[in-house]
Amino acid sequence: MIHVRQLTRDDLDAAAAIEAAAGHTAWTRTQLLECLDHRLQGGWALEDAGVLQGHLMWQRVADEAELLIITIHPGAQGRGLGRVLMERFLQDCRDHGVAQVFLEVEASNAPALALYRRTGWEQVGRRRDYYGPGKDALLWARRLD
Repeated sequence: MIHVRQLTRDDLDAAAAIEAAAGHTAWTRTQLLECLDHRLQGGWALEDAGVLQGHLMWQRVADEAELLIITIHPGAQGRGLGRVLMERFLQDCRDHGVAQVFLEVEASNAPALALYRRTGWEQVGRRRDYYGPGKDALLWARRLD
């Protein structure tokens, strides 16, 4: 059974393990903790049968928001879990009066790019070598009004 709830400090070890398994530009436990403690507007944990399978963090600035991270464990991808978290995030933003949301993603992260396309995001820019040589970041945006 899928359950989405607030992300807490107790989730950080499992979230960091998911990050490591997912690869790409994985966040460390320290980065996740810093975000949770200092910059976070919202954070969601997604469980399936009581096991953390994904997480999402975001921050708000005025009437805009930035999706900081969304990660689904590779073994749980392809089941619509990313879409569940994304829809929760977008609704959370609407509830907080956010008009537009932004994110950046490594250009080679095909599962993430597919999710963003399916949920109405548009690529609006590119940062060359942002994640290291040959690892570009793609900038995406989505209007909510």
